Order: sequence, then structure tokens, then C-alpha cells
Amino acid sequence: MIWCRVSGFRLIDLTGRLPGDYDPNFFGHAFNIVNHPDFGWLAFGGNVKVDGDWVSVQPLDSFRMRVYVASRGLWLTLDAGRFEAVEVNTRTHAIRIALSPQTPDTPQARLHVEQPAKVTGVGTYRPRLQLTTERDAYAIPLKRTTTWIELTDGK
Repeated sequence: MIWCRVSGFRLIDLTGRLPGDYDPNFFGHAFNIVNHPDFGWLAFGGNVKVDGDWVSVQPLDSFRMRVYVASRGLWLTLDAGRFEAVEVNTRTHAIRIALSPQTPDTPQARLHVEQPAKVTGVGTYRPRLQLTTERDAYAIPLKRTTTWIELTDGK
């Protein structure tokens, strides 16, 4: 028998490795944005629209709190709030994030920005606006309409 407990959104394995193909760090329940050499821009778990230098992805997964941008090695997760869209600029490499409007229970989003893959030529992503951090997440005040945040890699 495997004993685990859930702490927030992270699964904590209390017995060692879990049996099966995937471990708790698998980028499973997320939508993934990939620039495939043969097929172009794809989103696993979302719809893609290309308009000039911008690639826009609307998430369609049930969670809408995790996204991996493979071409930039960028892993974005939300402790609070929901992604409405994620846009990648192919020229400047800026990332724009659309967050769902505030609700009585979610007045702010909490965004984690991680880069588990080290991609050559990609700097460290951070919000263009100065935001406060709480528990390693950027606290983003949500509006009554869609809130947009831009991330840049400083290059």
C-alpha cells in the first residue's frame, strides 16, 4: 500500500518512489506549448492561434493553473487564480499571461515562475512590473476583467 498526503497542490510521497510510469514531478496535468520543427506551434491541452510575432494559447485543460512553455524552458504555476491565455512573442521572447477576473474567494493570483530546463540563450524570466512576493510566488492583484501580466527574460 502506498501512503501519500496532499499538501496544497503538491503530492508528498511518504514511502519513497511511487510505482508506475510517472512520478509526482511529471508535467502531467498542465497545458504544454511546443514549437515543433515539422508541425510548428502546438499546445497539448489548449488551442493555438498565431498572429504575427505572437503565439496565443487558450488553455482547455480542467485545471488551468499550470503551463509549460517548452521553447523557453518556462514552468508557470498558480497557487490561486486561473490562466485564460498565455502568449509567446517569437521575436522578443516576452510572455504575456491573461488571468481570469477576480472572484470573492480569489482577489489575487499567486504565480510561480520556474525554469527547470536550461535553454541556451534564455535569461531568467520575471514580471516586467514590480510585484510583491509571498511564499516564493508573485502576488498579482486581479481586476474585475482579465488581468494581463508580461514576463521578460532580461535579454
